[in-house]
Amino acid sequence: MSFTKEEFKASPKDYRILPILHGLASGSTEKMQDEFKKMVTDTGAGGCVTNTAWNKEWVTSEKQLADLDTAVHMVKEQGYKAWMYDEYWYPSTWANGLVAKDHPEYILKVISPLSLKGNGAQNVTLALPIEGFEGGFEFIYAAFYNIINGEIDYLFPNAVSFEKDKVSTVSPEGDWLLLAFYIRRHNIGIIEGEDPNSLPGGYRQCMDMLNKDAVDKFLDSALGTVADFITDFDKCFDAIFTDEPSFISMYMIDKNKTQSFNGVPYTPALFETFKQMHHYDLLPHLAYLFYDESDKAKIVRVQFYRTLSKLVVESYAKNYQAWCHAHNTKFSGHMLLEEGLKFHVGLYADLMEVYCNMDIPGFDFLIAKWELFWQKGYASDHYCYLPGKLASSAARINGHNHTMEEVCPVAYREMLDNHPFVCSMALSTHTAFTGATYTNAYCYGTIKDLAQANLWNEYVGRLQYITRNSMPDFRIAVFYPIADTQADFFSEDLEMRKLSPLADDANTSFVDFIYGLYRAQADCNVVTEKALLDAKIEKGCFIVGGFEYKSIVMPQTEVLPLAVLKRLEQLKNAGVAVYFLGSLPRLGVSENEHDDVIEAVKALNIAPIKGDMSQLFSELKDLAALSLNISGLNSENILASRYIHEGKTMYFLINSCEEDITFNIYDTAAKNAVLYNPEDGTDIAIKMPCTISINANRGIFLRYE
Repeated sequence: MSFTKEEFKASPKDYRILPILHGLASGSTEKMQDEFKKMVTDTGAGGCVTNTAWNKEWVTSEKQLADLDTAVHMVKEQGYKAWMYDEYWYPSTWANGLVAKDHPEYILKVISPLSLKGNGAQNVTLALPIEGFEGGFEFIYAAFYNIINGEIDYLFPNAVSFEKDKVSTVSPEGDWLLLAFYIRRHNIGIIEGEDPNSLPGGYRQCMDMLNKDAVDKFLDSALGTVADFITDFDKCFDAIFTDEPSFISMYMIDKNKTQSFNGVPYTPALFETFKQMHHYDLLPHLAYLFYDESDKAKIVRVQFYRTLSKLVVESYAKNYQAWCHAHNTKFSGHMLLEEGLKFHVGLYADLMEVYCNMDIPGFDFLIAKWELFWQKGYASDHYCYLPGKLASSAARINGHNHTMEEVCPVAYREMLDNHPFVCSMALSTHTAFTGATYTNAYCYGTIKDLAQANLWNEYVGRLQYITRNSMPDFRIAVFYPIADTQADFFSEDLEMRKLSPLADDANTSFVDFIYGLYRAQADCNVVTEKALLDAKIEKGCFIVGGFEYKSIVMPQTEVLPLAVLKRLEQLKNAGVAVYFLGSLPRLGVSENEHDDVIEAVKALNIAPIKGDMSQLFSELKDLAALSLNISGLNSENILASRYIHEGKTMYFLINSCEEDITFNIYDTAAKNAVLYNPEDGTDIAIKMPCTISINANRGIFLRYE
């Protein structure tokens, strides 16, 4: 789409907010028209996200399917965008019970341990904890582990025989631990502190995302029924919105906030796939998924979660995307708990690989208190700026700049209720800066003043009119340290925010660096192992998705695939700057890689950077040829991100604080520029150096001419 100043000022409708209207497709046509006018036309929105009515009939009622048909055609005939939500209530993969109907084997299952400690030979018994639960229980492995000087020896399990529902045997001499591993359905519910039977639709037995047959059943039930009913479905919906499907295995908390067991995801193909990938049997090593900090344990965990990653990408992500493409629509929506790497492991094994198989990867934003957005780790390990960075990086790995955000500011809700316009404008600024180019919104009707609602839509429309049609020009890559997080991940704590503290080091190094780079008025993309290994190398840079990178930063990491280290050596030899933060890798992702990893690290001959990062940020900006200079009182609160727009250099500048800022700006690489203000649609020609102003929590675009 060709950019014009006139269209920028007009804020094209296709780039505005889509309110999420779950109840639109119900009632009479007149009611639908009234609702659409009230929530979309009158507020200046760009369309909506909708679905069949949320009740027990959901997609099984022809009347409700016909209502959706009527609603979506009403939306499209008026020239608006329509996305379809894929689930009855929340989270996705339940399909209102249709996935599990007649197929209990499609329900998510987990592996959990029962344990018993003792001393000396005696008769011991462990039985399945089946009281109060239905089915899905079966022992799969049991063994004694010697306890020597208080330390449990997990390396040499003494396997014992067992029945399907009982382990009954004689223990060895000395101190021992008996572990019996069993398969069961996932635990009580999917939301902390909720009575599962009180949820709309009742208790949810979520789908096994690792099982292609289960995913096929979901796609057929939740989407296929609609596609079969609406004859021109392939012309109706611009995208499908999925909402936080996940392994769920970390949500093990009932209404009394008690955790009955720890669990890791299980699927029928798990053990065979693991053996095919890693050439040994997982069963004797199950203890390492729950206990132990040894190198052996770390590698078993890495290999386990890499097995899950292969299964979830092939069975779920690629499968879902293929269905969308076959129906002329796009796969979008967002995943769960994007805010920390350990959640990426526990809920997806490797979140970025799931993202990379979505057409429009997305994230949500749950915090209404906009002042917290740029406060690093404001609530234990929650980083507001990270989800957008990850989702947009996945889009850019695939060569585009299409990233969705779900606005759902329910935390600190009083801020939204008391200051709806201020809150919405501020959060839209910050999420756009971190990568959002599509906006789908809950809490949309909080802005009661129609003039303000229209101003918000115009602002977002102008932001996204430019960013969606621009390409980042950061030239700085940050590596996604998922292997390290996989190595250190296991469930230890009831509280989600305290889960697996071992896995926090890589995450802390990762998010601290990204935060520091933002504050240094630079930006980056995150690159995955696969993206790095597939990258082209030429003329002192490497290219991923068409984007050139002059440097790559490796967060503190202990575990790294040997292939990645070899690739880093190639990059360094080609003139790409390679940096390690905090420490150097010492382990590969299999035991036979460890010695070679040590040698590869020596060959790189790179000292890790510790402590103050200011010199590193300066070097990275020089390598990226970031010559923009910003100075003046409070100017450190101006964040800058460089893009290419219509073939010209452009900076997206935002004011990240609560005060208006006037600052000095110049660039040795340019003299003439135009300031595009998305708040009012104006464009002003300037000559640098000059002094400009940005209002609190607002953004502008500076395009060189």
